Amino acid sequence: MPSAQDYEQSMIASLAITDPQMDTGLGTPIRKLISAVATEIANYAVDATTTQTLYALNAVSGQELDYLVGQFGFTRQEARAARGTVKISRDNGDSLLQVSYGSQFYKPASAVSPAIVFQTTAYQELAEGVLTAEIAVTAITAGSSGNVPANTITYSNAYTGYITATNENPTTGGRDVETDDELRNRFLNTVFRNESGTKDQYLGLSLAHAQVSRANLIGQESRYSEVVQVKASGQNFVATVSANRWDVEVLRLLDPMYRYWVRNTDTDTLLSRGEYEVMGQGNQIQFYRQDMTELVGPVVIGESLSLSHKYVSSLVVVKSSDGSTAKLNTDYTADLTNGVITIPNTTTLTAGESLRCSYKYYAVSDGDFVTIEFDYLSKLNRGELKSVELYIDGLDVQKVSDIQYLDFSKSITSSNQSTWLREDNTVPVIGHLYVPLSYQPAYASTGMVNVGTSTILEEGTHFRMLYDQTKKQGSARGIDSIELLGTVKTVSGAQKFVFEDAKQPNLSDETPMNIPYYYNDVVETVQKLIDAQSVVTMDTLVHEAKRRYFGIYLTLMFSTFPRDDIKSSVVSAVMNWAKLLPFGSPIQMSDIETVAANVAGVDNVRISTQADAGTKKVPFVTSTDVGAFGVVECARDGETFVHQYTTDFQLAQNEVFEVQFVEIYSRTQQDW
Repeated sequence: MPSAQDYEQSMIASLAITDPQMDTGLGTPIRKLISAVATEIANYAVDATTTQTLYALNAVSGQELDYLVGQFGFTRQEARAARGTVKISRDNGDSLLQVSYGSQFYKPASAVSPAIVFQTTAYQELAEGVLTAEIAVTAITAGSSGNVPANTITYSNAYTGYITATNENPTTGGRDVETDDELRNRFLNTVFRNESGTKDQYLGLSLAHAQVSRANLIGQESRYSEVVQVKASGQNFVATVSANRWDVEVLRLLDPMYRYWVRNTDTDTLLSRGEYEVMGQGNQIQFYRQDMTELVGPVVIGESLSLSHKYVSSLVVVKSSDGSTAKLNTDYTADLTNGVITIPNTTTLTAGESLRCSYKYYAVSDGDFVTIEFDYLSKLNRGELKSVELYIDGLDVQKVSDIQYLDFSKSITSSNQSTWLREDNTVPVIGHLYVPLSYQPAYASTGMVNVGTSTILEEGTHFRMLYDQTKKQGSARGIDSIELLGTVKTVSGAQKFVFEDAKQPNLSDETPMNIPYYYNDVVETVQKLIDAQSVVTMDTLVHEAKRRYFGIYLTLMFSTFPRDDIKSSVVSAVMNWAKLLPFGSPIQMSDIETVAANVAGVDNVRISTQADAGTKKVPFVTSTDVGAFGVVECARDGETFVHQYTTDFQLAQNEVFEVQFVEIYSRTQQDW
């Protein structure tokens, strides 16, 4: 639809033909008149289009309605899972209680409705002495059925006995697939309103795609938040953020002076900048001993007075009555850890007088927990003006055929070698040629490439797939390519491409190649939706999620039988849990164990150890002899070993957790 500016420029162009001498410059009376008329015409066009579209909307339904709104980049919204909080209570706080990510709570089944299952979306601790805590949960099944009333989530497999749970408020946000009427209303309230460029709009457009269930948007500023434990360092104290998170997320801090915050987690008290210093690249803070002088009072004999700070040292108390120094343990006693002085009945202090207290203090103590927050530029952001990265997990594989020509100038060099990775996570070979693919991002090869009418190149022998590793990876602007396994040489006085496989004929420059392969169509589709709704100055690039592929080994003890049914349920539970994990999740071994433990019939569970595996090896590993235990990561090819985890690890903000298999070992009480 033409804008007011379009109409304005069209009228200026017409006047330039009919009256070339007429001045239509900015600020002239005629230009003001043209601008006013153009605005009115544009408004009328919008109203007319709205009216016409409204008539059409009311006349169609179902698939026809989907087709109509699809012309404007709209799709029907899928079902959404309900969210809420569960309050966990216990009668005994003698020990630490850990509630892992993915722990499940239930609204029990009734005669007319099945059980509704919710799982936690965060890790929660109940420290010693803490009897209650609230934790966020989401329904594992999308739909309005997850919107349950207050005090109806009452059961958990994992937490029984003296531990109870309930939702003090209803769960909300659960939604069934959008109805025709809902789609019509959302279309009318969105398409003709100027809401382009918001985070919610970009996420909404991407999540409206049928193949997209998770999305993450990374702009030029992101907010980091982490609870960190304070450690003693000489006479001072330090707190350091997680190396895993810092390494995968943070490129640089944004204004550490004014966009950096440290808060005592237990008291929710914001610390002043004079009480700590940001160290290094911003991933560590150091707390210094501070000087303080304050008046405390009035004195009440036999009672206590509190200083403004805790963790006090070098305390000196001066009497206001005569200016002399009060004597410790005679005139007062001191609890320096908590910053409290107590006036005994035997004191020489005068009731009602004030005390001048001079002391040194620390804002924190060894073992305290602080929340560190700061704004930063993500490593995933391209760092260009107004650049925004939108990551989606949608996958719709389409087969395409690409005609490309051999270009001897496109060679793998030391400067561009790190641009790509093969499916086995190795880099291409210097001297080989690369051929960029037209459809991005590529998903996989068909296994062959046709050259001319008679030559067939085979994957692994004559070419390899290359996947972009730059900040444009997984997008429609990526440079996924194929690597030709050979080099350019002089043959009979002419340059030829010579394959490492001598059976293949030498190729000339500009040789046509027919390259069939698969690519992810969802990225291109969502990119078009975003571009149609985006503001002019915003550069929003849609990327497919970076999938990391894992196998999980679990060792189970069973409370009921048959084992095969329970094993199957555990596998399904772990797989479903993994599909719900958002981008950039921490992967905690205890969360996996909790998901498995919540399955009926499981008496005990652990991430498998070397002892559980015995001599068994990971089946997909072809290059390394790796024991079948822990959480094992493989490359994109599903065959190459990447890493074996037995402790927690962190995903990047563009990564999702893909579970390829769950293998289970059986144990009894005797050999646990």
